[in-house]
Amino acid sequence: MTSQDVQMRTMLVGHRTGLTSKSVLGSEEFRGTYPGVSVILRALELANPEYMPHIPEYPEVCEIIGTQISRVVAGQIGAEAAMKKASEQIYRVLDLAGYYE
Repeated sequence: MTSQDVQMRTMLVGHRTGLTSKSVLGSEEFRGTYPGVSVILRALELANPEYMPHIPEYPEVCEIIGTQISRVVAGQIGAEAAMKKASEQIYRVLDLAGYYE
């Protein structure tokens, strides 16, 4: 699944962008199919793969953020209100876990 050949076929035939091969992401085929790929490649250079906190509560925190972003995309709530609600919910999760003493 992670070989260059398989990922190239996945991108070209399956029209999927969830690739991990930098050589496929940087290929002319990818650039031609998905304009703006230079931004993705630049982000990969700057990205920190260890950005997620290594705490047991992280999945719950991620769920809270994802739910609120989905509500924004669905037009149910404004972005500022959604992030305020997410912040409050995350604070409660972390407070109950004992991170704030």
